Amino acid sequence: MPKVFSTWVITLRPGVTEGEFEQFLREWDPAAPLPGTRPRILKGERGEGLGKYLMLNEFESVETRDRYFPSRNQASKEAEELMQSKSFQALVSFIGEREDADWVVLLE
Repeated sequence: MPKVFSTWVITLRPGVTEGEFEQFLREWDPAAPLPGTRPRILKGERGEGLGKYLMLNEFESVETRDRYFPSRNQASKEAEELMQSKSFQALVSFIGEREDADWVVLLE
């Protein structure tokens, strides 16, 4: 089963500085990830991504992704509970707009 990477290119909410967001991340105590997933937050260092943020969530398979997110705008009860947690809501409070996509691994 191929892995899936879900990506969110993040724009910070107006009024939020990079320093505030990065300080939050250093102190943040994230909720336990959903089983079969591995979330990460990255910052662009060069090229088109310079200064941008990326939330990258690795799903162990397409089936795992579909278990938590049966369609693009639909979350399972388990995923919804995580997204409503205080920890996740604290993170989301820094985010303005986001562009999302899912990527299936073809070669590893």
